[in-house]
Amino acid sequence: MSPKPKAARRALRIEIQSKVLQGGRLSISARTDTARERKEREAALRLCLKRGDVVLVEAVRSGGLRIEELTRAVADRSGVALDALRAAQADQQSLDGGPMMDLSLGAMGEYVLRLKTANQELGTSDIYATYIRRLVAEFGADRPLRDVGIMEAQAWLHQPRKGGKAWAANTQAAALNVAGYVWRTAIALEADEAERHSRPARLTRSPWAGVETASVRTTRHSFLEPPEWTALAASEEGSPRALLLALGCLAGLRAGEALSLRPGLDVDLDARLLRIQPREGEYRWKPKHEHSIRTLPIRDRLYSILRRHIDAGYAGDRYLIRLPKRDRPLSQDTLAAWTQVSYGRVGLKYGREGEALTFHSLRHTFASWLVREDVSLKKVALLMGNTVSEVERTYAHVMDHDLSRAAGVIDRLVAG
Repeated sequence: MSPKPKAARRALRIEIQSKVLQGGRLSISARTDTARERKEREAALRLCLKRGDVVLVEAVRSGGLRIEELTRAVADRSGVALDALRAAQADQQSLDGGPMMDLSLGAMGEYVLRLKTANQELGTSDIYATYIRRLVAEFGADRPLRDVGIMEAQAWLHQPRKGGKAWAANTQAAALNVAGYVWRTAIALEADEAERHSRPARLTRSPWAGVETASVRTTRHSFLEPPEWTALAASEEGSPRALLLALGCLAGLRAGEALSLRPGLDVDLDARLLRIQPREGEYRWKPKHEHSIRTLPIRDRLYSILRRHIDAGYAGDRYLIRLPKRDRPLSQDTLAAWTQVSYGRVGLKYGREGEALTFHSLRHTFASWLVREDVSLKKVALLMGNTVSEVERTYAHVMDHDLSRAAGVIDRLVAG
């Protein structure tokens, strides 16, 4: 029997009547065949109308704002994302009918930050803010973008800084990415405005397009073998370092994730769960990506180490990993020092060269062990807070490609 043809996707529509709308009525496609998503998007539009955010609703109608972006912003209870959307739309309105767009570094930097705050993954806007602040400090907020040349851009990227050294290759690459984005955004906006007003564009090139950076070092993925971890865990048993190492190797946590854990809020001993989630308050912290927010099971070996850590009084009231009498997150420098001491006790080399290991190598260990045991990539990704494609790309070299072994699973299932 031939397979049944898939039903054609149909675009559900949203119909809203309101006196505050242009024409009194809104009729747009929800661009989804899921009734639940259509209801969420309609609710976001109605809430905007109730609050008086008519500009945002009209922007959705005109195609200047995607409805899914508005829905995400409304769902953000902090109001930050919605404020950023309002500001971005106000900027766009000034471009459409007001005075000529301000193509200074300060103005375009602010515009880009509003867009990133509204639309990007967690943490991205903070990275952009850092490098835009450095750009403004170097060139000045009032500096026209078209006045920055390639030689200036190159010099800024490579000039010596702390200790007489230039930025590392990865830092240069990040700075180049942010600077290039600011200029590309300005070029695109100016091109649209010039076309609408039938005049030549004032900005047509980016100096960053021709800038060279130092070669970015290929990421290493060194990891421990089970006997090496057994020796490491045994040597640190009873010390405050034991739990820190276990969170990397037995739970696959990133350094920042391990250092941010709070007893009671992120660590549930009764349910045996770890929660990786944003942290507000005095020591604000965000996970690397939205999909890095996750809940992990605490299995027996990790639970016993965690229990001993708490019973020994190493945990604080606010933070699980801390220095004595300092109930605040451990610094990255202290984490590195602790890891180096632990590795040295069992003869493991600490560092970033050759076969040396860092704390992040424990996370690679966790993932590599799972992949070698044929745990599905989707499950590994969920545990790691990564995407499936990231796991496949990073750990392909340790995957078991023995198809005969894989097919043998069927024999075991039907045996007896």
